[in-house]
Amino acid sequence: MAEWKKVIVSGSNISQLANDANYLIDGQSGAVLTGSFSGSFAGDGSGLTGVVAQNANALVDGNGIANFSYDGSASGVAVAVEVSGSTLTVTSAGVAVAAGGITVSELAADAVTGAKIADDAVDSEHIAAGAIDFEHFAAGSVSGSAIADSGIPNAKLDNASVTVGTTEIALGASATTIAGLSSVTSTAFVGDLTGTADSASIADAVAPNSVALGTDTTGNYVLSLANATNGGTTITNGATEGGAATIAVNLNDLAAAAVDVSADSIAIVDATDGSTKKESIADLVSGIAGTNLSATDGQLSLGSTITGNHVFSNNITVSGNLTVEGTQINANVANLDVEDRYILLNSGSATIGDSGIVFGGSTGTAQQGTALVWDASYNSDDGRLGVVADMSGNATGDQTIAYHIAGVYEGTAVDAATAQADHVGNIRVESSDIYIYV
Repeated sequence: MAEWKKVIVSGSNISQLANDANYLIDGQSGAVLTGSFSGSFAGDGSGLTGVVAQNANALVDGNGIANFSYDGSASGVAVAVEVSGSTLTVTSAGVAVAAGGITVSELAADAVTGAKIADDAVDSEHIAAGAIDFEHFAAGSVSGSAIADSGIPNAKLDNASVTVGTTEIALGASATTIAGLSSVTSTAFVGDLTGTADSASIADAVAPNSVALGTDTTGNYVLSLANATNGGTTITNGATEGGAATIAVNLNDLAAAAVDVSADSIAIVDATDGSTKKESIADLVSGIAGTNLSATDGQLSLGSTITGNHVFSNNITVSGNLTVEGTQINANVANLDVEDRYILLNSGSATIGDSGIVFGGSTGTAQQGTALVWDASYNSDDGRLGVVADMSGNATGDQTIAYHIAGVYEGTAVDAATAQADHVGNIRVESSDIYIYV
């Protein structure tokens, strides 16, 4: 018979349990461990016996290392790099070339070539006067890009000018007049010319803005277009000579009027012949009235009863109660918001029976899955929340429960029975004691 049984937890006032024997506890002395061990140990090892310490192999210095010895018995032994001569030096940052350490005597003949000298590495103050002449430059070794702007003065050039006609012009200079030319050949000239031009000619041309329409021309032309009062158009003439005029329909230009849907007419394009015709608004409304709509004297009305299947693509707000008479409601929405704090299931039945919620797709199949069900017949109709492993979304009748949900009750055993909490697996807490119903 099921009953409440006490659960033993840390701090319970009980004697040591039988299955605690042969286990080490904190602070226990006299325990002996045998075998091999790995990992780390706490303490200084003073209590260990039978452990023999052994030094590592001794180290000795080699070439380039200052003399030292180390047998593993001491700490803080330093190892230093040793250099020979004054070319290199040893600093805290490492081995480096000493200041003035490399002289001509350390360099082999022809050891430094042009390829070894970086760009801009040698400046003029390190070159003796007259030390560089043409015999020290290889053919083509100096290009224009290697010479700085204004780097070579005209005085250093053998040819410092050019002669055009009989006029000598220094390099880098300009001349406003040139003498001694016998002929000039060009496809086009820009600017003023003086002198003679036997072969020059002027093409026939019309001076700008010299032709007056209607005076210097013949034929018909339109000076401008104008808008008619309330004509329903907007006309824009060309802003320049030859500019096109535009005509656009402008409903705002029409005179306003009170609409009489039973008598007024509107303009339409007749699809039969493509011409523009008029049609009464009443006839137009009657022509567009479809299912569940009626038209009277140009006014549409929605019937009190709407038949057929309909899809609304935007939001719908119902200010009164919504009653749906059918067998199923499908709410295919991303989020479902319900204002009611309590949801009533199985509202149409007064008979004790199971009810619950199916989590669709939870078992990998659409329209069915694991369900949270109220097992109404549990323990002589006490009822208990349980889980059904897999059931259809349109299932009816009582279900087979896979397992029940356990709960926690706080109070005495008598009170738990009154509350129907004395069910297998439930936990009861009374004062500082914990019980389970088994």
